[in-house]
Amino acid sequence: MFTAASFERFLPGITIAWLAGVILLLARMAGGWWRVRRLHRLALASLKANIKTLAVEDRAAIHKVDALRFAERLHRGQYDVAFADPPYAGEHAARLVAMFRVNAFAGIFSIEHPADKPIPGDDTRRYGDTAVTFIYAP
Repeated sequence: MFTAASFERFLPGITIAWLAGVILLLARMAGGWWRVRRLHRLALASLKANIKTLAVEDRAAIHKVDALRFAERLHRGQYDVAFADPPYAGEHAARLVAMFRVNAFAGIFSIEHPADKPIPGDDTRRYGDTAVTFIYAP
């Protein structure tokens, strides 16, 4: 018969197994975070290389900040072209488009979004489950 007293002798082993599982889970999470950060760095490096290749360093600016807060500070016509790639979860893309329609901070606004969540615009290109919509300033 299995009693509380007999269970106590297994308790240290169960605790060690549980802690090992927690440590493995944390290691996997850290590894995923590291891979995502690495992809962000590679994408930024690629963007900077493209700007240099095109010799437009004096005319291009990369702002790696929250797009909603950044767009709130812009004034009409501040940029010729603006690109945004907001998180797909939530309503970030719709909010950015609404802000652009009130204050056209660029001549052309390009925004990436899920293809199954259409955004009214002047031109939309679909690439699998991703879409890029272009909206032209009035």
